[in-house]
Amino acid sequence: MPLVRFYSFLLFLFAVHFNVTAQSSCLYFGKLQVESTTWKEGEIAITRFLVNNTDSVVFSENGKTFGSFLAKNEQVVSPCIVIRDLQDRIRSVDSVRPYTYYEKTVNYFGYWVVPVVKWEYGVNGIPSKMTLKNKQGRDSLVREWDLHGVLQKEQVEGLYPQTCYYYTNGVLKSVTKDTFINRYNVKRVRNYSENGIIQQESWFRNDVPCKNWLIYDGNGVLNKTIKHAPLPEKSAVPYAVDMEPPVLMLVSEQADPAGGQTAFFRYLESSLERELCKRYFSGNTYVLRFEIQEDGTCVYKSLQGPDTFETEPFFKAAIEASPRWVPAKRQGTPGRETISLSVRIG
Repeated sequence: MPLVRFYSFLLFLFAVHFNVTAQSSCLYFGKLQVESTTWKEGEIAITRFLVNNTDSVVFSENGKTFGSFLAKNEQVVSPCIVIRDLQDRIRSVDSVRPYTYYEKTVNYFGYWVVPVVKWEYGVNGIPSKMTLKNKQGRDSLVREWDLHGVLQKEQVEGLYPQTCYYYTNGVLKSVTKDTFINRYNVKRVRNYSENGIIQQESWFRNDVPCKNWLIYDGNGVLNKTIKHAPLPEKSAVPYAVDMEPPVLMLVSEQADPAGGQTAFFRYLESSLERELCKRYFSGNTYVLRFEIQEDGTCVYKSLQGPDTFETEPFFKAAIEASPRWVPAKRQGTPGRETISLSVRIG
């Protein structure tokens, strides 16, 4: 019995020692909070801020912000997106709406959206182009104006595309329309005078003249017919179905410390507790902000809390010497991520 009590006493001492060792650090860490993520598409930098479970997205070039929108659950929820130039002039306005399940969408700076209509403007504020989208997100109607706001071109997409060109005074100049005759794809071209009177109707198959061409006089009266080889009969062929392109999923990966969050907290403990676990810092709570670069290196940003003039050098040194992280990614492209962390000294 005395031997049993002795072993029990040893186990008790070991347990006490283990608890003291486990609780030896005075540092208590909160949750790693992502404040913003920045990635690039060409020369454009896109930055996402998380506000009340909603993404506030801004995009900039050369440090100049030229547009923004709100997004939620990877969808744009703003009714329109306004783009400005470096002189703060409106260059384009995209009217959009969130999509519903199974609806065709497009990827707008890494977010899903259903485009409705896009207006583009010249430096004088006059519309230069309007693009109307169909339910599949493709162009269905495109109009273009000159610098004075005079219509110069109109293009209608669909099963039978049509393109209209206009003279500088806005009068219709020509109409080119794709159509289907005798199971052949052919193009009809109608040309008009500067007074808007029809002058000629011509037909092409694979850019080769076909069918009968009609020539009109200055008053629009048929004046001449030019005969070309007629389209031969063509046997029916099986109906071909155009395959939709594969849908690309939006993939967003947050930055992750090497070895995980636990390993990062252990690293901070080993770097900070010797200097910070002192009586006169006890009870202080700090908010540490740092940024993870595209290559995974840590960059110190700021520290909020009491006595920061004494504690900041230690936090800064710890972050700058931190092991590299796995950087954040958006569609496979590495980006920068700003993170905040609450640290309490017990």
